[in-house]
Amino acid sequence: MTDTTKPDKKIMTIEYNGITYRFSRSAFEGTKASPIYAAVSLPDGRELVYSMWNQGKLGFRYLRRNGCSTCALTCVLSTLVDPAITPQKVLFGRMKILSPMLRAPIKPINIAAIVLTLRQYMEVDCLDGGSDDDVRDFICTRAKAGVPVIATATNVPSLYGVNLANKAVHTFVIIGMKDERTVITLDSSSYNDQRVKFVDIDALVQGVIREGLEYGLAHRRHFYSRHARGGLVAPKELTL
Repeated sequence: MTDTTKPDKKIMTIEYNGITYRFSRSAFEGTKASPIYAAVSLPDGRELVYSMWNQGKLGFRYLRRNGCSTCALTCVLSTLVDPAITPQKVLFGRMKILSPMLRAPIKPINIAAIVLTLRQYMEVDCLDGGSDDDVRDFICTRAKAGVPVIATATNVPSLYGVNLANKAVHTFVIIGMKDERTVITLDSSSYNDQRVKFVDIDALVQGVIREGLEYGLAHRRHFYSRHARGGLVAPKELTL
């Protein structure tokens, strides 16, 4: 029997380094309230399904204004721990492990807080400081292996010509690479009406805020402050 099934033109597929990434066309629409999904098939047969929410459409003012780090953390937790985890659950659960701070509920959590939360469920690798080569190696090694990286950056132009971070401090998830020079990111911001964004690795490396993680952990500064807002964090290994 001849197979007359036509490929779904609504699905965008990227293959790189033995990993297949599948995005529905709706994944490039940042204006909807529901999360977008990215399916990642690894060479060993495992499949990851990432969900990224639109912070601008979430019900709490904190999440709409400062929700990028919460959404990035939710993206990794819902993929590797429990698909039922939402930004709202992360928002209310975070106060159980973080030190009280003045006006903390309206300040974004930083990478240090993300590390504390992830450590409840998994071992993590972190980068605090380092050269451009250190940052590039941390990102590319994991992205090529299909390991997600949570990053904070500023003023990073995407390939669509709009600043990924909108010239502000912004947190997002790197889930892989499209080619040797292009990183695939999932982003809760809907400034340019999409949540899947392809970013040049050099621009990303230059924009990554790479200092403050250890300070935030040591001094219990788990919300954004001048000394505690940067770094890179990734699961040490993928356990599903």
